[in-house]
Amino acid sequence: MDPGWFFLFLFFMIELTLVTLLCLPMPSNDIRGAIVTFIVKAWESRAVHITALIMLALNAIYFWFVCDALLHPLYDFGLIRNPFAEGGFTCEQKQNVFYNERNAYLTGMSIFMFFVLNRMVDIQDKLFQARGEVKKRSVTKKEE
Repeated sequence: MDPGWFFLFLFFMIELTLVTLLCLPMPSNDIRGAIVTFIVKAWESRAVHITALIMLALNAIYFWFVCDALLHPLYDFGLIRNPFAEGGFTCEQKQNVFYNERNAYLTGMSIFMFFVLNRMVDIQDKLFQARGEVKKRSVTKKEE
């Protein structure tokens, strides 16, 4: 396995885990606050943010190179025959097409999940801060 694909897959799994943690229902606001605070602090760290941007750029580059599998779907599925190929596609050609399609899905979803994670971290942080302000207001109203 190419090390680049391994790192892209690992980064994709980390993205999925973080998005899942941010979407899961939590038993209490304290647990949600701890998770959101941890993820926001980690995401705002310069090293993590630069690493994520580098992985996004690597994803975009790999996606560019595997897009060839998506550019000719009628040829890939055999609906339009290539006039220069004898007897259709060989197993090796089909294997390469499936390999490229799988990698295109992996890189495309990883790029999409990067933007989802970026927005989810921002939304969850703002929501957590707004909940804290509402609690402060309700406490001050009860004291009066």
